[in-house]
Amino acid sequence: MKAARFHAAHDIRLDTIPTPTASDTHVLVEVHWSGICGSDMHEYAHGPQTVPTESRPHPITKDHIPVVFGHEFCGRIVHVPPGSGLQVGEAVMVDPRLNCAGCRRCGEGNSHACEQWGFRGLSGGGGGFSEYVAVEERMLYRIPEEVVGGGGGEGRGLDFVALIEPLAVAWHALSVAEVENWSGKSVLVLGGGPVGVAVLFVLRARGCTGTVVVSEPTAKRKEFLKGLEDVLVVDPRSEDVGERCREVTGGEGVDVVFDCAGVQRGMEDGAGALRFRGKFVNVAGWSGPVSEPCLSWCV
Repeated sequence: MKAARFHAAHDIRLDTIPTPTASDTHVLVEVHWSGICGSDMHEYAHGPQTVPTESRPHPITKDHIPVVFGHEFCGRIVHVPPGSGLQVGEAVMVDPRLNCAGCRRCGEGNSHACEQWGFRGLSGGGGGFSEYVAVEERMLYRIPEEVVGGGGGEGRGLDFVALIEPLAVAWHALSVAEVENWSGKSVLVLGGGPVGVAVLFVLRARGCTGTVVVSEPTAKRKEFLKGLEDVLVVDPRSEDVGERCREVTGGEGVDVVFDCAGVQRGMEDGAGALRFRGKFVNVAGWSGPVSEPCLSWCV
């Protein structure tokens, strides 16, 4: 089958590799859609960073460069092992997280902080930039046909299912902010990319009725964001983000900042926009070391 594999920085190749075979332990999925994550971009530009190399293969997958990219993906089942609760033809999304299930953190229910954490599509094991992937059933979530529109239905399509993984990132970001009631809260979102937009939708789903500001310099993204109701778009290249946030919050600053950009300037803007005892939630992956601005006055 064809697969896009990461070999080195600025070197992703469309390779021909063996198709995963049907087995008694794994479900075989034909990939329909796979998103390009910011972490994929970081690896392409600056990697290998988290991608395992020959000198340090991933402890769970045992794989190393070249690896098939893509961890935001979905498809339809083409093979199920005996006794499976899934069926051939069903639409599924893949939870790409890898964890050892044996360390103390996993045992305490914090598998996201596993000492051997990884992702399919970054850490080996097969990724979504391929025609087929073999995965354990526990990593699959069935998508109802009325959602995807199979068989002539009115659903949105499997392309939307590929967005579940970044949407889950946004949902988790709001959870770790530990805000009991979002009604009336003011928020600054740094970065209007896919995860930043997902944060906006989750904010509304969680009942956020306060002022929501998005800092985004890219023209195409700004144009899209302007079509969203009740969102103030600020260009950090020509405006003082902190000052604009204080203007629309009675001089106080925003209650919560979600950093979905992962750049030094964005972090500094976010720190300058926070009110006293505000919360700064980092959602982004970073391409290199950062210098943390002083946030002591916020706490």
